[in-house]
Amino acid sequence: MSFETEHGPDLFADFFQGMNDQTNDDMFYDGTDAAVWRDVRDRFDLAAGTDTTPIFETWSIPLE
Repeated sequence: MSFETEHGPDLFADFFQGMNDQTNDDMFYDGTDAAVWRDVRDRFDLAAGTDTTPIFETWSIPLE
């Protein structure tokens, strides 16, 4: 809800379209949960057109 409230109802459609368009080669993975979450955050950034890091930090999601 935080994402949709801040960035509008089309955010998730844009987010999932970006996920559908990517391949495994598009994702950097170093074996950590943080790498996966950074990729998710980056996809939300693209869909929202802005930095969504504060939402992830509010939820204490590891990005480092």
